[in-house]
Amino acid sequence: MERQFLRKNGITLEQLRCFVCVYETRSITSATHTLAKTQSAVTLTLQKFEETIGQELFIRRAGKNLDRTENAQGVYINAIDILKRVNTLCNATKEVVRVGIPDDLSMNQIIKLQNYLLSYFVGRMVTFTVDKNSNHKLQFSNGNIDLYFHKKLKVSTDTPLLYEGRFLYTSKLIWVSKERINVDLIDFLPLVSFHEGCIPRASLDHALALLQVPHEIMFESFSWTQNIEAIKFGFGVGVILDSMHTDDLVVLGSNDGFPELWDIDIYLIGRQGFKDERLADGLSNLFNRQTPIEGE
Repeated sequence: MERQFLRKNGITLEQLRCFVCVYETRSITSATHTLAKTQSAVTLTLQKFEETIGQELFIRRAGKNLDRTENAQGVYINAIDILKRVNTLCNATKEVVRVGIPDDLSMNQIIKLQNYLLSYFVGRMVTFTVDKNSNHKLQFSNGNIDLYFHKKLKVSTDTPLLYEGRFLYTSKLIWVSKERINVDLIDFLPLVSFHEGCIPRASLDHALALLQVPHEIMFESFSWTQNIEAIKFGFGVGVILDSMHTDDLVVLGSNDGFPELWDIDIYLIGRQGFKDERLADGLSNLFNRQTPIEGE
């Protein structure tokens, strides 16, 4: 007997997830938010699924909600059963905790984090993905990571406990340069910066608005390492975490005319079964052991 389910043109799990989500919400728009996909992607996936099984599952017409065809319920019941079985299979064979972490952790910090998580999730593997906030959020929504560290600018009106995750620690941003610079004694400020949209860049832009000194970004990247190297080679003044400071960088502060920077608060976001108060407390203690440098 031919095993047709091995063919490449069969039904995919992604198609099943898409169909179930649209079936339950009766809305392409609502499904896009749940699946973290574009409206066109959801529409195309659903159409491909209908073509593959040879059945029309929704009545397309103008209006907010989709009407289900009489075939849709039976397909829905089978789709739910398949997805539950796949989930059970994953849980039985794949004891992995998938963690999304920011790009500013040193390898030493990552090793300490790994050791802590291995001791907490006994008998499981721990994997790490380094990426930016938006990508971690997308991967979390898609079920590809279980926990992630979320960055948020620390603004005076914010209360960490009101945020959607559990507050862990604060990363302090500092001004640094190759040599000491006094803002009151210069006519132009060269800068090393992250690209727009990055959290350190938002903190920098806020501080620059307070400075009111002519400035220009001389070097711009997405990398902490590249930015730090550019500062050391004299491209300009930059913003880094205090934990990244080395002896060949000069810390600039209020005595040099530089305003205070907004710091970065880190939160733990996790799905049920992977996050609790004890885990968050342990991670908070782990990262709060760091001693910030003095220099302002």
